[in-house]
Amino acid sequence: MQVTIRKKIMGAFLLVIAIVALMSGYTYYKIGQINDEYQAVAKNNIEKIVLVEELNSNIIEESAMVRKFTITADPAAIQAFNSLQEKSDQTIRRMEEVFVTEKAKKAIGELKPAKAEYERFSRLAIEAKQKNDPQQQQEVIRQGTKSYDTAKQKSEELLGMLKAFVENEQGKIQEKSRTNQLMLVIINLIVILLAAAVSLKLSNGISLVAGELVEEATAIA
Repeated sequence: MQVTIRKKIMGAFLLVIAIVALMSGYTYYKIGQINDEYQAVAKNNIEKIVLVEELNSNIIEESAMVRKFTITADPAAIQAFNSLQEKSDQTIRRMEEVFVTEKAKKAIGELKPAKAEYERFSRLAIEAKQKNDPQQQQEVIRQGTKSYDTAKQKSEELLGMLKAFVENEQGKIQEKSRTNQLMLVIINLIVILLAAAVSLKLSNGISLVAGELVEEATAIA
C-alpha cells in the first residue's frame, strides 16, 4: 500500500515537472525566434538607413560648400565639394546594390540624375565665381535649385520608406510577442490548474487510504 501511494505521488510530480519543462522549452524557442526576427530586420535595413542618411547629409554639405565658395572664394571649399561628390557617388553605387524593391530602385533612378544635374550647375556656379561674374553665378544657382530639391526629396523619401518598413516589421514582431505572452499565460494557468487537480486527487487518495487504515485499526481494537 505504501509503495502504491509513493508511486502515485512520484508519478504526479513527474507529470507536473514534465509539463513545466515543456513550457520552458517552448518559451526558450519562442524567445529565440523573436530575437532572430529582430536581428534579421536590423541586419537587412541598418546599412540601408545609414547609406541614405549619409547621402542626404552629403547632398546638404555639397550645397554648403558651393555657397561657401561663392561667398568666400576659398579653394578648400572646392576640394571639399569634390570629395563629397565622390563619396556620394560611391554611396549611390552601393545603394543600387543593396536596394531591391521596385519602389526604392525607382527613387534611386530619379535621385541619381537629379544629383548629377545639381552638381553640374554647382560647378557652373563655381566657374562663374572664378570668372567674377555674379549675374551668371546667380542664374546657374537658380537653375540648379530644382534639381537639388529633387535629389534631396528623393533621398528623404527613401529614408521615410525604410523607416516605415522597419517600424511595420517591428510592429509585426511585437504583435507576435504579445500573442506568445498570452499563450504562455494560458499555459501557466493550465499547469497551475493541473497541479491543483493532481494535489487534490492525491490528497483525496491519501485521505481515503488513511480512513481505511483507521477503520481497520478500529476493527482490530
